[in-house]
Amino acid sequence: MVVLAVIASVGCRRNSVQSVGEGETPEIRGPVSIDLVDRFPAARVLPERTKITFGDPAELVRLISGWGRSGVQMGNGRAFAWANAEASEFVIDLASAEARRLEMRCWPFRYPGSPDQTVTLIVNGGRVGIATIKPSRRKTHFDIPESVLLPGRNLLRFEYGYAGSPMTLKPGSSDRRRFAAGFEELSVHPTEAALETAAERVVVVGSEQIRQGPATAVVYDLIGPRNGLLSVEADFDGGFSGTAEVW
Repeated sequence: MVVLAVIASVGCRRNSVQSVGEGETPEIRGPVSIDLVDRFPAARVLPERTKITFGDPAELVRLISGWGRSGVQMGNGRAFAWANAEASEFVIDLASAEARRLEMRCWPFRYPGSPDQTVTLIVNGGRVGIATIKPSRRKTHFDIPESVLLPGRNLLRFEYGYAGSPMTLKPGSSDRRRFAAGFEELSVHPTEAALETAAERVVVVGSEQIRQGPATAVVYDLIGPRNGLLSVEADFDGGFSGTAEVW
């Protein structure tokens, strides 16, 4: 992807910014153009990251099967979802098939005499490994080799050691639902090698272009008005067939 030199945002023109006190916001009088090439030395270059946010309705399309409705944890107010079957599946989209690390913050469904809960990760039909889910809610991770990943959409499957209902496993409970493990966070990160090479995929071409390779993010810290509009001029070349995000 080639990002052209100018990004336009609704904001204040340089010659229309008023003198304001600390903590105040200047009055908005028109659009402002920002030269991304000129500001590139202050930008941060990061490799691609993918995260599933439980509680966000937009994420439901990525949770394929074996998931319950999202809820809110008592005590910390964080959103989570139960895996409610012996297996659960979700999808992630990747720009490249490089090795990744999957991290998850989760905890097992427990009942009197329950064994350690385990989770086996299968990616696109290839078995990656098995891990034990600790009750402490610490992060659990899998290192996913590039041999099982695909550019574009990837299907990930968790297979659990057990799933059960409190009604049958916990004396006195009338809860008929089934649980395997609770999940607060699922994220896919680049490996250390990808962290080291991400910067090499983003280069400035002349004085008017930034050429950005796949599986990278260029982060600028810009201050704009609430309810403003952002417009980015970019061209896609080199057979690019994935997606580009501005956030």
